[in-house]
Order: sequence, then C-alpha cells, then structure tokens
Amino acid sequence: MAKTVMTTAAYSTIQEEKARALFEKYGLTLEPGEWTKPIKPDAERVEKKIRMRVHRICHHCQVTFGPDKVCSNCKHSRCKRCPRLPIKRTKEQKAKAIAAAGGGIATTGTAAAAIGDTTLSLKSLTISSRVTGKQITYKPVTQRVRRTCHLCSTLFEGRAIECAKCGHNRCPQCPRDPAKSEKYPSGYPGDAGVAIRERHPIRVHVRWTCHQCSKTFRDLSKKCEGCEHDRCGECPRHPRKREKPKLDPDAVKRIEKRMRTMGISPQAVAA
Repeated sequence: MAKTVMTTAAYSTIQEEKARALFEKYGLTLEPGEWTKPIKPDAERVEKKIRMRVHRICHHCQVTFGPDKVCSNCKHSRCKRCPRLPIKRTKEQKAKAIAAAGGGIATTGTAAAAIGDTTLSLKSLTISSRVTGKQITYKPVTQRVRRTCHLCSTLFEGRAIECAKCGHNRCPQCPRDPAKSEKYPSGYPGDAGVAIRERHPIRVHVRWTCHQCSKTFRDLSKKCEGCEHDRCGECPRHPRKREKPKLDPDAVKRIEKRMRTMGISPQAVAA
C-alpha cells in the first residue's frame, strides 16, 4: 500500500507544471509571459507512486491483449505462457526496491520487515476537509442497509420500525437493500409479524380399538360407534403404554451387599 504524503503547494504552481508537461509532450514552448496565474488559495497535493501499465502478449501470434482476456487476432484465451510486460517481480525483489527507495511505501510481511517501519496503518491517515478545514480521519467502509415501506415507497429513517409517512409498521414485505432472503427466509429481525418459532415436544396421537368389532374409537369418545361398547381395559391401545422397567432382584442384592462391605446402610440411604 502506498504511503500517503501530504504536501501544501500553490494551486497556480501545480497548474503551471501540468501546462509545461503538456507543452513538452507536443514539442511546444511556454513563455513566462504567456502564462496567467489563476487566483486560488493553496491546495494540498497527494504524492503518489507512479503506476506501471501492464501489457500481456499472446504467445501464439505475438499480438497485445486488449481489455479482454481473449486475443483479438487468433481468439486464444490468455494463459500463463503469454508473456507479461513488465515481468512480475518476486517478494524479495520488491523488498529490495522498497528498501532502496528509503521506505516510500508502507507494506506488510517481508517488505515491511526489510524497511523496519510497520507503524503506519489506515487508521492514522488524516486529511483536512476542503469545506470546513477540519481534520478527517480514515474510516473503514461499512455496508449501509436501507428498508423501504412497501405501501408508500418511503425509506425508513435509521433503525425506525414505523414509517414516518403512512405509519406502517415494518414487515417482511418491505424490501431490504441489499437483500438477504437466504439468511432470513421468513422475515428480517425486528419486522412486525415475524413469528418466533417455539420448539414443543413431539406429541403422540393415541388411538383405541374396540375389542368386539375392531372399530377405532373417535377422539375423546369412550363409546364405540359400531357396537356401542364402552371402552374397557381389554380394548387395545395404539401405541402401547410404556411400562416402567422393573428392578432386577439379583442386581439389587449385589448392590446392597457391596454397600454393606463399604459400611453404608441401605435403609439409611433409602430414608
């Protein structure tokens, strides 16, 4: 990441340098009397590293690639065999170049260790405002979420749940930008009408069958509709009622015997 260097220079000086560079490009000369200095206060100039334009050449027909990754001449898709100009440098070469430049660029990893300057971070970057002149500190980019009322198409202000125009309570039908329907399929948190799922124990439907005519009793009815027989203990139940497991008498005797050897009375434990 390039190290940001702020310098204060006159606006007229910057414009004159640009004009001289433009005249030299087309072989013209700019006389001192031909240049009129504009009236404008000093401006802050950001010194940035010169960016290198990278070109890729097709290794089949030696034609330079354009903005696309497909050769315009032979329709070859760009691959690793297609040479790159300039040649990509390794991490060691970048670290040497940075160290030779005197730490003009703040990086991390190998290059930062070569320079020995790792204190610079994005949080320390500041610039003065052009309007108020106050120092503005760098802040990380955050995603702004917007909710729109689906009745009057009015944006909800901040974290408001009620629409300021029509008084509609925010609901799952109110669109969200950006949308997250996969994460919240039944509605977004805080929306009106979003049901909170409660987990209940699984209930088993019990059925009784008449042992005389084999007809199923109706729910909450104790009288058979086929033979008018009253439900009794002989009528089978589906599913069957669970019976409490009985204790094995031999196992109980072994436990009591072990407790006596340890000096513990079974009657005292039971009490």
